[in-house]
Amino acid sequence: NYEGGQSFPVLGLWIIVLILIGITVFLLVKPVFSFGAAMMFVQGVRDQKPELRYLVSGFKENYLNIVLAHLLRVAIVGIGLVALVIPGIIFACRLAFVPYLVMDKGLDPVQSVEESWRLTRGYGWTLFGLGLASIFIFIGGLICLVVGVFPAMILINASFASMYQAILTEKGKMP
Repeated sequence: NYEGGQSFPVLGLWIIVLILIGITVFLLVKPVFSFGAAMMFVQGVRDQKPELRYLVSGFKENYLNIVLAHLLRVAIVGIGLVALVIPGIIFACRLAFVPYLVMDKGLDPVQSVEESWRLTRGYGWTLFGLGLASIFIFIGGLICLVVGVFPAMILINASFASMYQAILTEKGKMP
């Protein structure tokens, strides 16, 4: 029963504030954790002990490159999805290694996009298949009373890190 009170405008303002906070976290905080986690998975694939410091080290070191690489990748894939869905999927597959290249090789955003594009040449269908399988693995995790999402995400991330390492090894670009 609305009788001229301020409840609707205040609720709308809170919704806008929460949306802005969510966008800020997605653009400025999440990439640091996801890029750091990507590096930890690469360490695991290389039979090294994963260092937890990578999860937060991006806030001190390499922060600008991480955020800009994330923004560039999101922009490219987003434009591809808006233009037509197929180019967005192709861009997502070809830019799958951007986080690994920023963290592992220390590349800047543009270099990481270019190098990811070069590394994934000839592997587009393989990466597409891995991405498609990831969707079903994630859904399987959800079906397992949501708790299964955690092992599903570990499997998905380990699979992409393993693919990154296998392509590096095959192309002779091992660290």
